[in-house]
Formats: sequence, structure tokens, C-alpha cells
Amino acid sequence: MVYEAYEATNLPIIGIGGISSAEDVIEMMMAGATAVQIGAANLINPMACKEIIEELPQVMEKIGINSLDEIIGIAQRQRERRIVQTINSELIIRRLFEDLGNNCRCESLMRKS
Repeated sequence: MVYEAYEATNLPIIGIGGISSAEDVIEMMMAGATAVQIGAANLINPMACKEIIEELPQVMEKIGINSLDEIIGIAQRQRERRIVQTINSELIIRRLFEDLGNNCRCESLMRKS
């Protein structure tokens, strides 16, 4: 849901649900959360918040993240780049087929898409 909310609004988003590790925090923020809530993990381990906060810098360093701000919504931005790349590829293919002319046997492939 965070991913969809990030796509739909510019408001801050709090990621809730299933967060029990620093990796979960990073994943939620990559999806677009600007903050996270740790809930059920506290019932299992009352020190969960403290432990996650303490392990977050090491996990960030291991992954190569300098600041959490730089990863907020990165999954959405990567998706947008893939869409643009796909559109650009399709345009290039269409131009190639147009340059080859109507005698190209591959032209029927383009009609299917």
C-alpha cells in the first residue's frame, strides 16, 4: 500500500505492518514511506525499536546508503525509469520497422503490440 500511496500523493506516508528489522525499514522507505511504525514486533521483543534503530546504520552502510532521505520512493523512481526505457525501446523498434519499409516480414509483429 505504501508504494501505491507514494504514487498517488505528495503527503508524508507512514509505513505500517510487518516491520521487524532494519531491512524492513529500508524496504518500506524505498516504497515511499517517510517514517515507519513498529507495532507487533514490540510484543515479541520489547526492545525491537531500540535494536532496529541501532542496526540501521550498519545495514545502511552495508547496502551503500548514505541517508534515508535518498531512498524514499526509489522503487517508484526505478519503475518510472523502466517504463521510460521500455517506451523508448518501442519507439526505436517502430522507427526501424518504418525505415525498413512495408516489405519487412517483421512488421506484423508490431501490429500485435
